[in-house]
Amino acid sequence: MKILFLDFDGVITTLNTRWKIDMNNVKIINDICDKTDAKIVVTSSWRIGYANVVSAFHESLKQYFIKNQYLDHFKKEFDKFINNIIGMTESIGGLRGDEIRFYMNEHPEVDSYVILDDDSDMCDYQLFNFVQTDTYEGITERDAKICVDILNGVEVVNAIRMNDELKFRWRLRCRYPEIKNNIEELLEKYRSKF
Repeated sequence: MKILFLDFDGVITTLNTRWKIDMNNVKIINDICDKTDAKIVVTSSWRIGYANVVSAFHESLKQYFIKNQYLDHFKKEFDKFINNIIGMTESIGGLRGDEIRFYMNEHPEVDSYVILDDDSDMCDYQLFNFVQTDTYEGITERDAKICVDILNGVEVVNAIRMNDELKFRWRLRCRYPEIKNNIEELLEKYRSKF
């Protein structure tokens, strides 16, 4: 099973859209799912209050779409999006990466995953499965291509550019080689997957 761990704010809602869902970004998410057969697990704070009851979360999203008059023009995209959402991570506090780790431990059937988020609070071993979006514009076609490659087991070229945490560690290593960090170890583990 392939899973797309999806944050909403900064991915499908953006500063540019004043935190309303951007249907172009939803279409990009749907396209990723179509190209990979991935299902969506929501990591966004939008999930809080639904006690991991997916049907209640679906209904809440439907009401949001009705209120914002999206269903008049985007019913097909909405239906596809909702049908791909199969779960939510539990809100356990701490790093979002810890919540994803907890979900993965509970679901051994997941063999491939990608994390889409504009924040960078992931565990080290998740960093090469993490595509960081820009808060202002949300997911882009470039981000989507990286997601598709990760989910389909294709080596991502220039993996170091995928997120701010990896870039920071690489720059630190280049500028101050005497300061130890685990970027080389992480890169070696990443390369060994292919």
